[in-house]
Amino acid sequence: MADCSKRKKLCCCLLLCFLVAGITGGAIGIYKWYRSGLNRWHGPGSTPDFQDIIEDRCYNYTQRIRPDSRSRNCQEIKQAFMSAFISKDPCKATKEDYRRLIDLADPTVPCNKRVLWSKTKELAREYAKLRGLVTLEDTLLGFLADGLHWCGEPGSPDLNTWSCPDWEKDCRTNYRSVFWKVLSERFAESACGTVQVLLNGSLENAFDEMSIFGRVEAPNLKPMVTLQVWLVHDPGKPPRDSCSGSSITKLKSILSERNVRFICRDNLRTRLPILSNIRRLRKQPCGLFLENRIHPGNPGVHGWVAEQYARDSSGVISVMLNGSEPAGAYPVKGESCGEGSVKLLEERLDKMGFQYSCTDDYRPVKLLKCVEHSTHPDCALSSFAPQLFRT
Repeated sequence: MADCSKRKKLCCCLLLCFLVAGITGGAIGIYKWYRSGLNRWHGPGSTPDFQDIIEDRCYNYTQRIRPDSRSRNCQEIKQAFMSAFISKDPCKATKEDYRRLIDLADPTVPCNKRVLWSKTKELAREYAKLRGLVTLEDTLLGFLADGLHWCGEPGSPDLNTWSCPDWEKDCRTNYRSVFWKVLSERFAESACGTVQVLLNGSLENAFDEMSIFGRVEAPNLKPMVTLQVWLVHDPGKPPRDSCSGSSITKLKSILSERNVRFICRDNLRTRLPILSNIRRLRKQPCGLFLENRIHPGNPGVHGWVAEQYARDSSGVISVMLNGSEPAGAYPVKGESCGEGSVKLLEERLDKMGFQYSCTDDYRPVKLLKCVEHSTHPDCALSSFAPQLFRT
């Protein structure tokens, strides 16, 4: 009897182990099958916390960045965005899916204020901010979606965070690609006056017919609009395309058929770091503040910065030169007004017809530290700010 009882217990234990193993294996199999379905695409999955990001960006844009957009209903915009693609096949997006969203937040941009770009996104954004212009990413919907990924699954209320369709490897009618196509089309066709576009002249074909600009924006510009093309170049690479190159000639031909005016300029000296530096310096509390930043072997960069300031400035311009740096102020150590290279500067200003005054700073001020510690007593500007002004 004892042996029989032991055998029954052993059989029950074995049966329980097999049952647990079967359930676990089945669960793992189902999970792998489910994951393989969600992970079948070649693009990144939906951005984590997508809905929260959309809502936060909307409130930030309408309340702080563009207070004139406060009438926009962020909750309604978020719901329209989500309902455009949730529970739908991620490869079957249409323009109609985004119609309600576009109607809720259709961008309104004045004439002569639009900037397009192709493979020059960061530079275009900096250029637009510097000039008070607007890129697509500066509009409400562009701001909401910039840098995000999203897609759903048929019949599921959730976002697919594993993978989303890639435009080249999976399908062109995915919800992210169609969104930017619809937005870009609307942005271009509603443009008026002069529209500027920044193209990358460091590429063999600065104008790419398969880019968003080439296949969507350029063909949708209205007749009589003027397109100003800026061909910019990577400072570390030789120019590979120009305004007389084949790709730009092709662009000109496409626009000519639509009766769009065309202007092209090779802007060889534009540099993103310089634009960023200008934007940073313009935020300084002392008005127009020029920091002496010499670029060895590249005087064109320094001249380009001065040119941009000169175009926008008037009245009194303040220039600070650091006379206490080991390398000197401009650029010899220990110089004062009327001496060395400062004297050379004064002579140049005389020849250019400027009136100027120069005041020595007798206190040892480290100017770069003043940028970070502007409230320090040694950084006060009222008593020693040198001035240059033109009549």
